[in-house]
Amino acid sequence: WTQHQQSLWEKLRNQALQQVRPFPAKIVGMDENNRLISIAKDNAEQAGVLPLVEFKTMQVTQCRPEAPKG
Repeated sequence: WTQHQQSLWEKLRNQALQQVRPFPAKIVGMDENNRLISIAKDNAEQAGVLPLVEFKTMQVTQCRPEAPKG
């Protein structure tokens, strides 16, 4: 961007990072195709969220809720 101000971006980014709170929900990504799971993991790593997501290789017919409600 022609008017991007790196110092302002860093300041705002640091302020936002200081306000991050724990996310109480579990995030799960599933697919029966191992290749797609691998791509999803790579994307999550690039986005900086890999530690927050659990990936599973399974068919949708095997998917069951882990909690009775939610």
